[in-house]
Amino acid sequence: MFRQMKHSKGTCRNNLRILIVLMLVVGSIFSLSTLSPSSMFLLSDAQTSSSSTEPEVVITYPDENQTLPTGTLAIFGTSSDNANTRCTVSALLNDERPYQNVTASGPASRDDYSKWTFTFDPYYTLIKEGPNEIVSKIVCVNDGGGNSTAFNKLNVTGVAPEEMNQ
Repeated sequence: MFRQMKHSKGTCRNNLRILIVLMLVVGSIFSLSTLSPSSMFLLSDAQTSSSSTEPEVVITYPDENQTLPTGTLAIFGTSSDNANTRCTVSALLNDERPYQNVTASGPASRDDYSKWTFTFDPYYTLIKEGPNEIVSKIVCVNDGGGNSTAFNKLNVTGVAPEEMNQ
């Protein structure tokens, strides 16, 4: 009834390897098909989540103790934010609250605060004569749901524009 077939050991090993590969492929497809779109997002989010290092923010312009004309001032900075972190950066001048959201200018996206800028103008507050304190703040959402915050402060001196040229 059954015809007995002779196989060499090499053929049996190859067949066994093929069977194992097929089982792995089918198992992988079955596993992926049971994932919902939201669980796939969670997997992706976990793979690209930020490290547990503390965030950093730095005002790169103006320099500490720089003398500047009073009035409008554009500031620039950098931070540890990137395309894979959930951070926001804000700025404050002379404790004039609330903090103001800066504009992200990093290369990855419109929410990439690795580079940022902000302009102090009459709608918020201006550089005044004498000492001025500029503060930048970064707030990042951690994987566990809490926030990590860091600050950078520097002082500048405002002088009347007509005195700057003397």
